Amino acid sequence: MKKLLYLTGLLVLLAACSTGVVSPKTGAPGGNDGAPSVDLTKQYVLGQVIIGYRDAADLDAILNALGGSLIDDWTPLKAALVKLPDSMSVEKALGILERRDDVRYATPNRLVKEPEPVSTVNTTGTGIGALADSPYSDPDFDKQWMHRQMNTPEAWDAGVTGAGVRIAIHDDFIDHTHPDLQANIAYPGFYGTTGELICPDTPHNGLGTHGTSVAGTAAAVANDIGGRGIAYGASIVPIAIDHPVEGYLTLSGIVYGGFFAVDGPSAFGLSVPDGCGGYTPPPGRPYVDVLNMSWGGGAYDQVIKDLMDWMLMNGIVLVTSAGNTPTTGFAEPAWHPGLITVAATRADGRRTDFSNRGVHLDVAAPGQNIWVPTTRQCILDDPTGASCTGDENDYTYIAGTSFSSPATAGTAALILEAAGGPGSLDARQVRAILTQTAWDANADTLPGFDEDLGWGIVDAGAAVAKALAIAGGSEPAPDAGANVYVDVVDLTTGTPLPMTSVTLQPVDADGNPLPDRPLLPTQTTGTGLFGDGTAMFLQIDPGYYRVMVGGPHKKSGVAPGTAEGIVQVSSGDHAFVVPLDITLPSDPYEPNDDTANATPVTAGTTYKGILQADSGTDVDYYALNVTSGQTYVLNTETLSGNADLVLTLLDDDGTTVIAQNDSNQDFTDDAWLEYTADADKTVYIIIQDANGGSSPFNAYALDIASPLVSETEPNGSATVSGTTISNVDTASAQTVALGTVVSASIDPDGDDDIFAVTLTAGTTLVADVEAYASGAPDTMLAVYDSNGDQVAFNDDFTGRESRLEFTPGTSGTYYVLVTAWDGDAGGSTTGDYVLSLTLLDTP
Repeated sequence: MKKLLYLTGLLVLLAACSTGVVSPKTGAPGGNDGAPSVDLTKQYVLGQVIIGYRDAADLDAILNALGGSLIDDWTPLKAALVKLPDSMSVEKALGILERRDDVRYATPNRLVKEPEPVSTVNTTGTGIGALADSPYSDPDFDKQWMHRQMNTPEAWDAGVTGAGVRIAIHDDFIDHTHPDLQANIAYPGFYGTTGELICPDTPHNGLGTHGTSVAGTAAAVANDIGGRGIAYGASIVPIAIDHPVEGYLTLSGIVYGGFFAVDGPSAFGLSVPDGCGGYTPPPGRPYVDVLNMSWGGGAYDQVIKDLMDWMLMNGIVLVTSAGNTPTTGFAEPAWHPGLITVAATRADGRRTDFSNRGVHLDVAAPGQNIWVPTTRQCILDDPTGASCTGDENDYTYIAGTSFSSPATAGTAALILEAAGGPGSLDARQVRAILTQTAWDANADTLPGFDEDLGWGIVDAGAAVAKALAIAGGSEPAPDAGANVYVDVVDLTTGTPLPMTSVTLQPVDADGNPLPDRPLLPTQTTGTGLFGDGTAMFLQIDPGYYRVMVGGPHKKSGVAPGTAEGIVQVSSGDHAFVVPLDITLPSDPYEPNDDTANATPVTAGTTYKGILQADSGTDVDYYALNVTSGQTYVLNTETLSGNADLVLTLLDDDGTTVIAQNDSNQDFTDDAWLEYTADADKTVYIIIQDANGGSSPFNAYALDIASPLVSETEPNGSATVSGTTISNVDTASAQTVALGTVVSASIDPDGDDDIFAVTLTAGTTLVADVEAYASGAPDTMLAVYDSNGDQVAFNDDFTGRESRLEFTPGTSGTYYVLVTAWDGDAGGSTTGDYVLSLTLLDTP
């Protein structure tokens, strides 16, 4: 393993860590589509993808490749929500985006299943019983055993109720007119899926009861109705993130809700109507102070990781449920660094049988037989509430880590009030107070941290007492959070390495792992504030960490490297650079930087080079002998990296430009030329990067095909549905010579073109389709052997154009099929294209 090299002078990184640096560049969500349709079987929103891009300037090229339109540019996350053309499936779009170097990641606008409340048991038994001479006005207070287990009355007796603290309920639509919530609702709230502000007269969407119960657990009003919440003096900011028809949470709704939590209505340029309240946070403070997330799943979404970082940067305390699986494995957002993750307990102080376990837990809180408000039936029957009467104040017993989390979020609000108000402590300090004051029901068998309860059960009274002592100066505040930024670069060139895994393992000063502290995993992708090769760990505990790096994992031809080392971090910002000694692809044709050193090439061949230089800009020269009257097609394809390829053809004097192309038909960054020789001579092909840079990852292929021939019909047929090809008939296939480039067309009514070519075992065929218009046709390539078996296939290589390599095991005749995607399902495209069939050079 290489030792970790760390640098502390990255001031450009550190200066960007203050709150409120960038505001979202976005309109109100739903402005283009309202509430888009969803596919419950595939668990995503139809016709949409979320794209993490490298640079804002790349967005137009990405949209052009898809033929899509921008719904919103989420600037702080360097991500965009994109609407696909009507004829394009989500799977098709992801295939197109997978190979693009200007795309950091691409994902469907997934549905996130909100946890179903766990069935409650023994609702009149354990933990439920009257309190003698209860001093509290709420008639059902005796049913709320959570207050006894969490010692909340002691916090209230100290005069702390959460007053002045804003708790966002990032969940489904709350019954915001519920009599036991109404007085604590802070308007405006926000409906993240549709882009509407939630005002007092905004109808409920008629779906779900989850968010109402979550809100009531955190901050139900102290009055003569039902029970009360942990922080009954706090304000509830409703942020609905569910689909208004199907009820599932959506990734886009989650993101929009996070933006609203940071910047409120100003995030979307929304005007607050009269009668809808209004709130302007103090300078440097977010719109909400604590955000509860009682949702999650087992998938990793980079957009969610980046959103968590964005909210942490802006000073929000994030609290999340551990999950009801129950497992010890990864769950999102519970495993993301900087969050407060909460397991569920029974009334006897033990973990419930449904609660997730693991080293990522911070604390536990009551989660079974919880008596809280629920969305009233009158609201579910009529979302306007017109049929509701004053005595409808539904309560229910409920269970799940979904309710342990808001109980803890309410306690976080109590801590903030006691410590001096929002902004007096950061997220790590709130987490530290919770863990340091928790009580441990497992102490007799599992002293200290354990994977059932984390550091123990939240003790609101003890936490408030500690916060008050900190505010009064009799106790020191816990150390503030450490923010760690790890830049991973190539050792030789310093090039940032995206898609590289970075894990922090807490250790002691001698490097021994701490068994009571979780691994903190993420990957380098960058966000709106940071570069391509940066991994972020925000609001983590100060201390020693083993930094473990591996990758990259998305660079063609690059053998991943690894590095490991130990660092010590204190409160505040720390930036480290980790150089990976990776095995880079090499260019077998170097040096070929001028006409004197040009690499000799022949028609009918593909060459793979790299625009890479130790210093300056690399330019690659190739010398091609041409025959008078013969037509040659020169095509470049980006294999990895982000070069904007320029193809220049020089005459035999080495200086006169015969032809030049920057972008193939203006819809890719690859270059393409057609040239007819006017004499027998040597011409020079130059390949360079229009961006003027060089990178170890700027690999390309140069196809040289000749002669140019025309397609003859009929030339085969097939049945095509999506990417499935069947009933291939090669009887009328057009025979072409290896090295040829064919000028052809996909005609309407399911045209399929098949070309027969003779191949020798052990050689590698390169088949490439170049269209004259973007996505017209949207081609697929396949190769079949003489038995009719498919031996190679490609749908999308560059945009919607196709390219493949195939090395036969036996010599003989093979059949190359070009067809339109979804050709027989009414969604096929038509248009002109050229197909080149070359052999790969293997120097």
